[in-house]
Amino acid sequence: MLVLPEGIYHRFTLDENDYITAMRLFVGAPVWTPFNRPQEEHPSRTKYLRDFAGDAAAPAVAAA
Repeated sequence: MLVLPEGIYHRFTLDENDYITAMRLFVGAPVWTPFNRPQEEHPSRTKYLRDFAGDAAAPAVAAA
């Protein structure tokens, strides 16, 4: 089992037979929306960077 935190970049690759099996499990309603990279300003990504990489790694977001 592989658990990925919200906001982490990840990808899956095929095996030598061009085959992959994946199961997505969610807490709460099953919701999954793919976001193509880069998404450095996405709230999930900035939260991940802040929580796991430290405040210095989070990109500066311009005030609206």
